Amino acid sequence: GSPPMIVALSVATAAGSSNKWPIRAPHADKVPASFDCEMRKAAYDYGRKLLPRLGSFESLYYALGLNGPGCTAPMRGADATSPFQPEPAPSGSIFVSPAGDDEGAGTEATPLRSIQLACDRAAASAARTVVLRGGTHFLSSTITLNASHSNLRVMAHPGEVPVVSGGVELKVAWRPHDVGRRNAANETTNIWVADVSGVDDIPGLQIDGVRATRARYPNLPGGIEVSPGYGGMVSEKDADWTPPDFNKFGPVHFYTDNASSHDRPNGGWFEHYMIGVGGLCSVYDPPVSYWCSRHPSGGGAFAFRTPSGVTPK
Repeated sequence: GSPPMIVALSVATAAGSSNKWPIRAPHADKVPASFDCEMRKAAYDYGRKLLPRLGSFESLYYALGLNGPGCTAPMRGADATSPFQPEPAPSGSIFVSPAGDDEGAGTEATPLRSIQLACDRAAASAARTVVLRGGTHFLSSTITLNASHSNLRVMAHPGEVPVVSGGVELKVAWRPHDVGRRNAANETTNIWVADVSGVDDIPGLQIDGVRATRARYPNLPGGIEVSPGYGGMVSEKDADWTPPDFNKFGPVHFYTDNASSHDRPNGGWFEHYMIGVGGLCSVYDPPVSYWCSRHPSGGGAFAFRTPSGVTPK
């Protein structure tokens, strides 16, 4: 048989920074420290509203340096109140639960397990509503919707938080691999491994609902793709690189605002509003970014195109 597949996890803690944002901008020294700090706080609040499922959004909190001496803000959990009041499920809705059974009737007492089956049944019902119970709904195949599903509604059960995942649930036992050792950079190693035999590929890893960092170089604190900045990268000539797999997530959809009235003359840099969606942008959450647009300017333009392998010279 084939050898077991081992996944390694690197656990790291990001340190706070009092540097002003944007980093290395010529006008950074002219930006009042109080304004810079308030903008970071606003970015943190916006991020939590954009992705409420991440709760306190710890990785964003540390990425913005809100634990530093020059700018400190409390890390907040999920908002206690919400302007959105849950609506009751209409009569005749089809219910789905991660612990359901597709032999069931699809009622609240006997929910189905398959979202696809629930959508198909709901499309033929008067309520045309699928209600997802709390928990993680793992998909074994793509949900297919066509014209017959028009006006179908999929909603969360009132007061519950369902998550639909295209991932594979792993039941593993983590064991220390390289923990507590001081490496050449005087950093404490913290690498754990687990046997995941039977899994062909692991493009992303989450532990208890939080994106985790698989062991890699350069390290990726918090599981967020970022550029470490100049001086934090391995030079091309200092290693042999295996090219990225550009087709791994499919094509990127590019959008560029070419309206002349929207231009911002800047010597050829950052003059048009543009983004990329999907494809390689999938390393971001949500999967959209300026940095994976068609022709981005700036030093971080291709930081998300991570090589698939490297051998230092």
